[in-house]
Amino acid sequence: MKNNQLSKLIKFDTPTICNGLELINSKYKLRGYSKDKFFCLNPKIKPMVGYAKTAKISSVKHNIKTKSSIRIDYYEYVNEGNFPKISVVQDQYKNPIGSFWGEVNANIHKKLGCLGVVTNGSVRDLDVIPKNFQFLSKTLSPSHAEVSLIEFGLKVNVMGMEIEDNDLIHADVHGAVTFSDKIIDELFVAINSLGIDVLKIIALLLNKDSNFFEPWVAKGNSLLRLIHYPPVTSEANNLRARAHEDINLITLLVGAEESGL
Repeated sequence: MKNNQLSKLIKFDTPTICNGLELINSKYKLRGYSKDKFFCLNPKIKPMVGYAKTAKISSVKHNIKTKSSIRIDYYEYVNEGNFPKISVVQDQYKNPIGSFWGEVNANIHKKLGCLGVVTNGSVRDLDVIPKNFQFLSKTLSPSHAEVSLIEFGLKVNVMGMEIEDNDLIHADVHGAVTFSDKIIDELFVAINSLGIDVLKIIALLLNKDSNFFEPWVAKGNSLLRLIHYPPVTSEANNLRARAHEDINLITLLVGAEESGL
């Protein structure tokens, strides 16, 4: 699928994606996104955007019969497809006590094309997880307990979301949302309209007509983004960016009590 479109989706955080989806269809106000509390391993990395590779596990013993080769079969399934993937794993035990996810599985899944995992299970080995591999999990656990793989490539329910094999997912520190890749173009239009609405509000606050900024964004070539400049910690390069002009149409400087900008 259009990897170029997926790379564009990475520029937006997950709440912005949700905002756009709600403009397209009001059903997204109540469905398709994570609703449960979760742990995020890497809050500061870019969002992950990819297609779901789904599985069910149990962190305690169960009576379900599985093939002796299920783990290898599962890895072969995850490896299928030359596109970015996100592992979505449902622990059928509501209060997980063991981790399917740690150093080994994170490295294996990254090599198989996964950007990270969304799971209602637990994770561990946080200090040795591959760089930029994301964990969104219900909890942490130091042990494997009795964790085992049950089945894969099916519908799962994780964090209040129903996700099927190969569903498109956008996820970051705020949570995850799933939607069809057939509406990506429509989603870009909706997000652009949100930016235009923000400009209309800014124009009114400046005592201008609400359409004052419209000529600058009439062709849709606009971007609304948040930028954080960390505080200077050394006198060696305390200016960093010398006197310059912003190339942006509008720059909003938000005051805060913390260092940086």
